[in-house]
Amino acid sequence: MFEPLSLGLSKRVRKLQQKREREATGLFVAEGPGAVVAAVKNGELEFVIVGEDVVGPVRGLAEHASGYGITVYEATSTAIEQLSESRTPQGILGIARRPQFELAQVVDKSSSLVVVLEEARDPGNVGTIIRTADAAGADAVVLAGESVDPFNAKAVRSSAGSVFNIPVVTDVSTSAVVDHLGSLSIKTVATSLTGDTDLYDSEFLHSLQDPVAWFFGNEAHGLSKEVEAALNQRVLLPIYGQAESLNLAISTGICLYTTLQARS
Repeated sequence: MFEPLSLGLSKRVRKLQQKREREATGLFVAEGPGAVVAAVKNGELEFVIVGEDVVGPVRGLAEHASGYGITVYEATSTAIEQLSESRTPQGILGIARRPQFELAQVVDKSSSLVVVLEEARDPGNVGTIIRTADAAGADAVVLAGESVDPFNAKAVRSSAGSVFNIPVVTDVSTSAVVDHLGSLSIKTVATSLTGDTDLYDSEFLHSLQDPVAWFFGNEAHGLSKEVEAALNQRVLLPIYGQAESLNLAISTGICLYTTLQARS
């Protein structure tokens, strides 16, 4: 029913573990059932590779993709392990086309909630933030500056398919993002240890009724001072225990869902 995976195609897929190959081909590996389902749903799937010993729902997913006219290749479990960047491969890989979005295309006057990451380097964090932004109904995630590729294997896995559901903008400078948001009168906010107001301040919560873009910085160094100074407001995310700070993805989730609650 499925075609055997050739050595040549296997080599092509392995090359996609390299960022330059993903950029050159416009393709990336969407690993696991959740990512494959999302890729099928959004029409971005090029082909599928499934393990020959895979049964049950995962095998059914490969058959479902085949029913949509998508070519499915069958590979040995050893080949799947070689193609996967996960320690525990789930037996199915989708080779997907990378969605391309321009900032002005997805962030406009109708936007009400945007996430901007400056120099984010941890792919697990980035994938989790994309997933969280998708769950919160955000309009877009913008990866500014030298942020990690959101289409590398770990980021895609961490997004659990959300990388197909929400526009993700890359290859844009943070200053260009700030300027664009300013031209749209979208409020720009960041969390900061030196914030001038508390996240749960009633006046600030009321201001979240208006369109807002939340800015988050590098995991180790936070936002650059230049970007912080250019934003409309800095808020303090309170810490009640002895922890020095919160994980980037956790902070993002708190801020996004605080915004949603303020609007309810």
